[in-house]
Amino acid sequence: MSRKPTAPPQRAAHGQVAQRLKKLERRSRRQASRIAELEAQLMEERRLHRRVAELTDVVTELLVPATARDEDRVRAAIAKLDEPSIPR
Repeated sequence: MSRKPTAPPQRAAHGQVAQRLKKLERRSRRQASRIAELEAQLMEERRLHRRVAELTDVVTELLVPATARDEDRVRAAIAKLDEPSIPR
């Protein structure tokens, strides 16, 4: 009966460590990619939130009765809508 040659225990352990290291490196790359994706989504959410706040300011100014309205504030709020929000 012939026996299969087996790797010495140290060599086998080294192979397992190398496999584990490769697996951890892949996982780390995936996580870094996901973090970058989440950061981009967060920036977009912030930009949109700021835009909604600007629109709310304009609507609030426009709903104030004409006698109490500050036309300069209305013009400034409307002009602000034309400005770019947080850069993309």
